[in-house]
Amino acid sequence: NQEAQRHRIESNSSSKLEQLFAQYKLLIIALSLWGVFIIIILTMVISMMANRNEILRTYFEMRNVRTISVASLQFQNKKQDAGAISAESVMTDALTSQLTTSNIPGAGMTEFEVVPTENTTFSQLLLPHPDPALIETSNFGILPAISTDGRLPWRTYARPFEVLETRPIISIIVTDAGYNRNTFNILLRLPGAVSFSFSPYSDDIQDLVRQSRDSGHEVFLNVPMEPRDFPFNDPGPLTLLTRNTPEQNEKLLLRTLGVATGYVGLVNDQGELFLSDLKHMRSFLSVMKERGIVFLDTHENVLSKTVELGNSLNTPVLVSDLHIKEVIEKDKLDEKLIELENIAHNNGYATLVVKPFPRLLQYINIWSSTLEDKGIVLQPVSAIYSKKQ
Repeated sequence: NQEAQRHRIESNSSSKLEQLFAQYKLLIIALSLWGVFIIIILTMVISMMANRNEILRTYFEMRNVRTISVASLQFQNKKQDAGAISAESVMTDALTSQLTTSNIPGAGMTEFEVVPTENTTFSQLLLPHPDPALIETSNFGILPAISTDGRLPWRTYARPFEVLETRPIISIIVTDAGYNRNTFNILLRLPGAVSFSFSPYSDDIQDLVRQSRDSGHEVFLNVPMEPRDFPFNDPGPLTLLTRNTPEQNEKLLLRTLGVATGYVGLVNDQGELFLSDLKHMRSFLSVMKERGIVFLDTHENVLSKTVELGNSLNTPVLVSDLHIKEVIEKDKLDEKLIELENIAHNNGYATLVVKPFPRLLQYINIWSSTLEDKGIVLQPVSAIYSKKQ
């Protein structure tokens, strides 16, 4: 009897489970499928996050795009800089209230003082670009190349300067010059000896180069390099990475070189990690030498291999003496500029790299007008490369 009762109980339990399953069968199946779908989505998201840069590079290659809008790829860090540049209020607390009280002559002015004939004269001397003898057509675009008679693109596209000048030289280069059109129009009013550097992600970059050269300014391109905190800080899909093979980085580099013509050389965009990597920097500078262009290191890393490898490879390189990439107080800015002047007097030359904040540029412009009285001459960046050689 007990055995029969146990069988009846098990049978009833099994029957109730079957009834319950039959009653909620569709719901159970739906929940199971939803769970599988969620797991698949999470797996895809994790995979995409882990391979974000590879996905962007694949997209770049499939579209065969030579210039990329930074905003469309959500590299908002640069666009935020550009937004700050266009909004002069970011400089108000740091500089505006003190500009009119500065002891620098003309510091209270609201407009740049420029001599129209100066830029016009030199724009006529800047050679047309691209020079057919200094280009190589490739799948990456039109690349710089050394001519068969040995002419170098960097010398050909450089702004003319007085080769017999014996006074100390200070050169100024404005990086990220093309992100904001309003600011770019201000840049064109700076002295022609000021050089510009454009991001390869800039819209209409060839037009920016043309306008710059027509105004007498020589031009560089930014080359994105791996920062120390990559990938949390990502300079974009053209970034040269230490995890890549030299061949992979060379392809990325050639894509950067192919976005425009008429430039003197490259300036690193970030790159604290990449600049200190001996193997990759050797490969990078070898391409610079092969292409006949120069490299300017903005001094992101004191352990940079730029000078060491530049000397061994006989490649024209330069490390900046001062890099102003954020808003600083006027007193500190004055101290840094005086230090730069001393470097120029001691070494014969000095290089200043700045971001294009309008009021900062105005202040730098005023300061540069005082250099003649201090026995220093403002010359393009290319003049220092020539002076070193």
